[in-house]
Amino acid sequence: GILSIICILSFFGNISLWIVIIKTKDLHKESNYLTLCLSFADILVSMGMPITCLTIVYGEWIFDDVICQVLGFVNMVTFIGSVTSLGVISMNRYIKICKPYKYSVVYTKRNIFLMIAGVWILSSALATPPLFGWGVYAYLPNQSFCFCDWATSVSYTFFMVGTCFGGPCTVMTVCYVLILRKLRASSRKSVQFRAKEIRITALFLIVIFAFVISWFPFCIAMFMSVFCKEYLSRHFDMFTLLLGYANSCYNPFIYGVLNLRVKQGYKTVFGKCIPKSI
Repeated sequence: GILSIICILSFFGNISLWIVIIKTKDLHKESNYLTLCLSFADILVSMGMPITCLTIVYGEWIFDDVICQVLGFVNMVTFIGSVTSLGVISMNRYIKICKPYKYSVVYTKRNIFLMIAGVWILSSALATPPLFGWGVYAYLPNQSFCFCDWATSVSYTFFMVGTCFGGPCTVMTVCYVLILRKLRASSRKSVQFRAKEIRITALFLIVIFAFVISWFPFCIAMFMSVFCKEYLSRHFDMFTLLLGYANSCYNPFIYGVLNLRVKQGYKTVFGKCIPKSI
């Protein structure tokens, strides 16, 4: 029930975000293209949720092992892609605020699409090892979905945590610390610019915070599955998965509420469906 609701909200919420940004010329900006990169990962996650729903209903994996391998790989790619996208967005914010003279040179339309392609190529490469024996993609009964069975390879587990989670999180932390220092030191003459950038920076910080809160319990469960699996229960495992899945439906609402231009875009594109009081 809950997973079905998350699936519907995530899929249609992110599709609507794509429609709004594509149809609204004022939103054709570098940061919004990177936002769509993150949203694409959420769409892929939502497309895998119905299979998890079916396995919950049947209580077992009812599909071929090849499908499990493919789904496990896609799940890993989307997870890495989400974290990496947040790291790239953080760097975009850093250069925009701290190195504005470089922004137009670095963030050309061509470079933006190269960055987005790089996110997915890197994510796919890092998710490949379990297909060739370093780690294993398998059906995880406690969570009713296919993902990497972390207990099969401790070395791959630490590699993934350090490279795919620790790396981007370090980039995000450093970028936003430097951004906040820059904003605090900015002159009073740039009050309007400062207010605008604080608002946008706060928006992306909320997106990052939501991601960390949603997936951190899943990471805890991941480590527990390696070192103290006997303390894990199906209820806890399912809770961490549902919390992680729920992150896929947050962002369209965050952008719709906190980004004034996106909010106006929603009203313009879906005006007849939105009450005037909103």
